[in-house]
Amino acid sequence: MEAVIAKPCLRFCNMSKDLKSQKMKMEAEERLKYCKYLLQALLPVLNQIHEEQTMENELEANIQGAWLKLLSVRDCNRAVVRLPSYTKAWYRRGMANASMGNYKDAIQDLDISMNMELSSGGNSKIKEELEIIKKQSRREELESELEELEEAELEEQLLQPATMVIMLCGGRSFEGFPSVFLRQLELLEGQEGLYP
Repeated sequence: MEAVIAKPCLRFCNMSKDLKSQKMKMEAEERLKYCKYLLQALLPVLNQIHEEQTMENELEANIQGAWLKLLSVRDCNRAVVRLPSYTKAWYRRGMANASMGNYKDAIQDLDISMNMELSSGGNSKIKEELEIIKKQSRREELESELEELEEAELEEQLLQPATMVIMLCGGRSFEGFPSVFLRQLELLEGQEGLYP
């Protein structure tokens, strides 16, 4: 079946009028079916557009939030350079660093602001924030160490069969072993071309 290519309508013909008159002649039931069909066809596309717009808005908000944090640290750096005795600048820079995950810098800044703060109320507030940040820092350190241990254990488990085979061979040369066996060893070690 050959595809028929329609010529573009230049509105010289009466086709648009014919189509309009046909729509007018459509019964209410047919119109309803037609509208339902259009809605079913368009709904997935509209949902996808909505999801993409929502994701774009979330990404833009995250970018703006990160930018504000960076600007906050920059502004606090300027304030600290201009007036090193300004406790609030040290405190705010510490909080901005903490919000970005720079806990080491945040702890240093909050320590400085706590030592400079004269009021007991301000000092206790800084102390509370400092404890929270220290706990968060320690939690992230432990999570990182745990991930490293899990990766090391997994790597050890993957290499264990190859190590056992090498130990069983007594460190002898692998010459004479079937190539399939050597290929399995290479895969277990994770480095191709390791054995002859």
